[in-house]
Amino acid sequence: MREQDLPPDVLGRIQSLSKEIEGKSSDPQERTRAFYEGMSRLAKDVDPLAEFFTPQAYQKFLDGNEGLYGGIGALLVKKEEGRPQVIDYPLPGSPAQQAGLLEGDEIVAVDGEDVRPLSQQATGKKIRGPEGTRIDLTIRRANPASGGPSTLSISLNRAVVPTPNLHAKMLDGGVGYFYLGSFRDDADKQALEQLRRLRGLGMSSLVLDLRNNGGGSLIPALWLSAAFLQKGQQVMSARRLDGTTWQWTAPWDGEFAGLPVAVLVNGKTASASEDLAGALQDHGRAEIVGSRTYGKGTTQTTVPFDDGSRLKLTQEWWYTPNGRSVQKGGTGQGGIEPDVTVSASEDDEFHVMADIIREMNGAMPRGQAEDMVLEAALSRLRR
Repeated sequence: MREQDLPPDVLGRIQSLSKEIEGKSSDPQERTRAFYEGMSRLAKDVDPLAEFFTPQAYQKFLDGNEGLYGGIGALLVKKEEGRPQVIDYPLPGSPAQQAGLLEGDEIVAVDGEDVRPLSQQATGKKIRGPEGTRIDLTIRRANPASGGPSTLSISLNRAVVPTPNLHAKMLDGGVGYFYLGSFRDDADKQALEQLRRLRGLGMSSLVLDLRNNGGGSLIPALWLSAAFLQKGQQVMSARRLDGTTWQWTAPWDGEFAGLPVAVLVNGKTASASEDLAGALQDHGRAEIVGSRTYGKGTTQTTVPFDDGSRLKLTQEWWYTPNGRSVQKGGTGQGGIEPDVTVSASEDDEFHVMADIIREMNGAMPRGQAEDMVLEAALSRLRR
C-alpha cells in the first residue's frame, strides 16, 4: 500500500481495521477474508464513488475496460420478463459459434437453473465466467420439420472474447459516422486512424456517436478532444483533493479543427465521454444531440495493496472549459444538456444500439427502430 496516495482519514481507518483484524485472528485466510469485508464497508463510507477490489475482481475490472471478458461470445436480444434469453448473433470464432448456437436460439437454463424469471443483467452474469470454465446451456430452437421447438443441451467452454470498440462509415452527403464504445487506452489513436480514413473517402462533416460510452481512461479523451480544437483552447480543468488545480489545453491546432461535428449522447454517456462532449460544446465546435448525459465529473485513482487488491478513490473533480461541473448531485441532475434534445423510448434506444453493435461485429442491422437521434444530427449538419 502506498500510504502517500491515501487521504489521512482513510489511511487512519485502514490502519485501525488492520489492527482490529490482527487482534482477532491468527489464521491468514481468515484475516484476508475479514480485511476484504472490512475494506468493502469502508469504501462505501468514505466516498460514494469508492470501490474495493479483490485481486480477482480487479483483473475483471481491467479486462472489462479493455473489452475482454470470459463468456460464450454472443450478442443477446433484450430480455422480456418471464421469457428465455434470446441469442441475437454469435460472434465469429466465439465458443457460441463453434458450439453451433444460432440466431434466435432461446437460452432456457444455464447450468440447470431456469433463467426465465431472471433479469437480463442477472442472466448475463450467469453466462459470463472465468476463461476455460464449462457452461451447460438448455436451448430451445425452432424446428421447421416438426412445426414446434426442439430442446437441446449444449456444453461449451468460456473464452476471453475481445469486443470491437469502434465503427466508422460514410453516410450520404459526405457525412462521416464514427461510433466509439469506450475510452480504452489506445482509443484516441484508433479513432484518429478511422477519422483519417473517412477524410480520405470525402468526409466533409462528422457524426461522433458517444451514446452508451461510459468513459474509461481520461488521457485518450483529452487527445481526441484536442483533434477538434485550436492550439491553446482548454479541454478541461480539475481540482484535486488538496485544493490544487490544473488544466489541459490543446497543444497544437487539431487536424479536424475545422470539421463540422455533431456529437450524439444519451443517459449512458459518462465520465471521459462527457469531458469530450463538454469541451466541444463550450467552444462551439459541435452541436450535442440526444438526451442529458449521465453526470460523472470526477476521476478516480486505485491504491494497490501487497496482495494485489485495490481501493479505488475519487482523486479530483473536473470541469468543462466554461467551468461547468457535470457531476450528478443528490437530486440526480448533472451531466451535459444537449443543444438539441431528442427523446427516444427505452426499447427504441436498445434496438438502435444493438444494431450498432451488430455492425461493429460484421452483421447486418435489423432496423427494428428508427434512429431519431442520428436523423436529428444529420438534419443539422446538412442545413
